[in-house]
Amino acid sequence: MKRHHWIALGLLVLAIMALIWPALYNGYPLVYSDSGTYLNSGFKDVLPIDRPVTYGYLVRHISMEHSLWFVILVQAILVWLYSGYFLSTWFKRPFNLASLLLIPLALLTGLSNFTSQIMADLFAGLVLLGFVALILRNRFKWYDYLFLFFTSYLISTHMAYVALVMGLTLIVLVMVLLKWLPWKALLRSVSMAGLPVLLLMFIQWSYTDQWRLSSTGNVFIFGRTLESGVMQKYLQENCEEKGYFFCERVDEMPLHTHELLWQLESPLYDSLCMSRGGWSNCWVEHNDELGRAVNDLFKDGSHRMELLSFYGREWINQLLDFELGHLNPEREGSSVVYAMELRINRELEAYQAGRQYAEVQTFKTVSRIQFVVVILSLAMLLMLLVRGSYSLPKTLRIAMLLVLVGLLGNALVTDLFATTLNRYMARIIWLIPFMAAIILSNQPWFQKKRDSVKFL
Repeated sequence: MKRHHWIALGLLVLAIMALIWPALYNGYPLVYSDSGTYLNSGFKDVLPIDRPVTYGYLVRHISMEHSLWFVILVQAILVWLYSGYFLSTWFKRPFNLASLLLIPLALLTGLSNFTSQIMADLFAGLVLLGFVALILRNRFKWYDYLFLFFTSYLISTHMAYVALVMGLTLIVLVMVLLKWLPWKALLRSVSMAGLPVLLLMFIQWSYTDQWRLSSTGNVFIFGRTLESGVMQKYLQENCEEKGYFFCERVDEMPLHTHELLWQLESPLYDSLCMSRGGWSNCWVEHNDELGRAVNDLFKDGSHRMELLSFYGREWINQLLDFELGHLNPEREGSSVVYAMELRINRELEAYQAGRQYAEVQTFKTVSRIQFVVVILSLAMLLMLLVRGSYSLPKTLRIAMLLVLVGLLGNALVTDLFATTLNRYMARIIWLIPFMAAIILSNQPWFQKKRDSVKFL
């Protein structure tokens, strides 16, 4: 191999190592409380009641039921592949540039943290990059179809990504009508919105004989309305007339979603549904009626504005809160340890020797660094766009707009259907410095320096 090939290979290895450095520092891949659900769904081939099973499938097959290190290594490679694929729209040697950009991004943002976790959260940024790159493609080659189908699969790993891509498809429709994009962009967008839905409905049918996207989605939406405080007011006024199953216990309605879902004394659970299949059965049995309560609330004009005001405030809070948060120790008795004992018992000792098993991991320093990097990147983006936005390629301007809408949409989707949580924004905020670096690389003075470097 020639010298520039060795340099490119060396940069790739450095990028992969940088992307998994938190796991290397910990001594084992990082886990979240939800990681156990993903592990068990994949290893035991069980449909989770609260999320798609598709990430569990990935973990099972990539790990080969041998090591979770394989999973985060593949996740790091996917970050590199999707970054390079996105960059290939504008650069001659996109994967070399991707390696160069990912090293500082991995060290200065939370990207490496999410790459090192056994969680589907990493795919939020990859879904957005893949979606934008695919609709901007001029002509499809064989590998573009592979990216389209695999991106559709990544979308199916989280219901928030399904909702986000549906929203982005509407934006693409507007752009097509404005003649900013060709009609084929809309066709690709619709494909990426529709294929995950079909896949998830087929999986739901194969497990439950029900052709539906989710059997418990209304439970989370109802819980979110409780956090606003508006649902409690509505129920106090209307519960007797509406006759919901929980009306006798309306005074016991919790203030938070996690209290509704995970406390067995919650009004969500009653002796009848519990006797027919446990707590998960209560979610399924009560899902439709909770959905009816949410619909009735939105139809009620006296509370609609108060509810929308709550969503608006929380949306802003979600946009501004992108700290990495913390990871608790998942010790004996947790779903993570149970899953490891079930299939990858040989790694249990290594997991227990890791830093996370011993104490809470807070990532405060990385969060502070990421905050500074994001603010500086935003300032740089504004300055570069104001000074030379029209000198940028049209496709890059469209990409910038779609990434921005994707960031706003990510916060909105989690605000509406889940809750406000720092990790929901932290998992995707690295795209701001990533886009700032791309805009910088397209400046004329920077292009001359880049062109003089052979491997870029």
